[in-house]
Amino acid sequence: MPAGQKLEMQITAMQNNQCQYGCPFASLEFKYGPYPQLVDPKYCCPEHLNKVYSSTRNPTVLNAHNEFYQSTFTIQYRLVANG
Repeated sequence: MPAGQKLEMQITAMQNNQCQYGCPFASLEFKYGPYPQLVDPKYCCPEHLNKVYSSTRNPTVLNAHNEFYQSTFTIQYRLVANG
Protein backbone atom coordinates (compact mmCIF):
# COMPACT_ATOMS: atom_id res chain seq x y z
CA MET A 1 0.00 0.00 0.00
CA PRO A 2 1.47 3.38 -0.87
CA ALA A 3 2.66 5.48 2.07
CA GLY A 4 0.06 7.92 3.35
CA GLN A 5 -2.90 5.87 2.13
CA LYS A 6 -5.35 3.48 3.72
CA LEU A 7 -7.69 0.83 2.41
CA GLU A 8 -11.42 1.35 3.00
CA MET A 9 -13.62 -1.75 2.76
CA GLN A 10 -17.33 -2.33 3.15
CA ILE A 11 -19.55 -5.39 2.87
CA THR A 12 -22.42 -4.59 0.49
CA ALA A 13 -24.17 -7.98 0.41
CA MET A 14 -24.22 -11.37 2.17
CA GLN A 15 -25.85 -14.60 1.06
CA ASN A 16 -26.28 -17.85 3.03
CA ASN A 17 -24.76 -16.41 6.17
CA GLN A 18 -26.03 -17.21 9.64
CA CYS A 19 -26.16 -14.24 12.00
CA GLN A 20 -25.08 -15.55 15.40
CA TYR A 21 -22.84 -14.27 18.17
CA GLY A 22 -19.22 -14.79 17.12
CA CYS A 23 -20.22 -15.77 13.55
CA PRO A 24 -19.25 -19.45 14.06
CA PHE A 25 -20.74 -20.87 10.85
CA ALA A 26 -20.11 -18.33 8.07
CA SER A 27 -18.17 -15.09 8.31
CA LEU A 28 -15.86 -12.60 6.66
CA GLU A 29 -12.85 -11.37 8.63
CA PHE A 30 -10.75 -8.35 7.66
CA LYS A 31 -7.23 -8.87 9.05
CA TYR A 32 -6.57 -5.19 9.76
CA GLY A 33 -5.39 -5.32 13.36
CA PRO A 34 -1.77 -4.83 14.43
CA TYR A 35 -1.25 -8.59 14.98
CA PRO A 36 -2.40 -10.67 11.98
CA GLN A 37 -1.93 -13.92 13.87
CA LEU A 38 -4.79 -12.95 16.22
CA VAL A 39 -8.46 -13.15 15.32
CA ASP A 40 -9.94 -9.84 14.18
CA PRO A 41 -13.69 -9.14 14.29
CA LYS A 42 -15.81 -11.45 12.14
CA TYR A 43 -18.77 -10.15 10.17
CA CYS A 44 -21.95 -12.11 9.40
CA CYS A 45 -24.97 -10.00 10.41
CA PRO A 46 -27.08 -7.39 8.59
CA GLU A 47 -25.81 -4.62 10.87
CA HIS A 48 -22.35 -5.14 9.34
CA LEU A 49 -23.57 -4.17 5.88
CA ASN A 50 -22.46 -0.87 4.32
CA LYS A 51 -20.18 0.15 7.19
CA VAL A 52 -16.70 1.35 6.28
CA TYR A 53 -13.76 -0.50 7.81
CA SER A 54 -10.23 0.93 7.35
CA SER A 55 -6.78 -0.63 7.27
CA THR A 56 -3.23 0.61 6.81
CA ARG A 57 -1.82 -2.96 6.85
CA ASN A 58 -0.09 -4.15 3.73
CA PRO A 59 -1.29 -6.66 2.82
CA THR A 60 -4.77 -6.59 4.31
CA VAL A 61 -6.13 -10.14 4.21
CA LEU A 62 -9.83 -10.94 3.82
CA ASN A 63 -10.59 -14.33 5.32
CA ALA A 64 -13.90 -15.96 4.33
CA HIS A 65 -15.04 -18.84 6.54
CA ASN A 66 -17.88 -21.34 6.13
CA GLU A 67 -18.60 -24.53 8.07
CA PHE A 68 -21.37 -26.21 6.07
CA TYR A 69 -22.48 -24.74 2.75
CA GLN A 70 -21.44 -21.93 0.44
CA SER A 71 -21.73 -18.30 1.50
CA THR A 72 -21.19 -15.21 -0.62
CA PHE A 73 -19.90 -11.86 0.62
CA THR A 74 -19.78 -8.89 -1.74
CA ILE A 75 -17.37 -6.11 -0.84
CA GLN A 76 -16.32 -2.74 -2.20
CA TYR A 77 -12.90 -1.29 -1.49
CA ARG A 78 -10.79 1.72 -2.36
CA LEU A 79 -7.52 3.42 -1.48
CA VAL A 80 -7.85 6.87 0.11
CA ALA A 81 -5.49 9.44 1.57
CA ASN A 82 -4.71 8.63 5.21
CA GLY A 83 -5.84 11.53 7.29
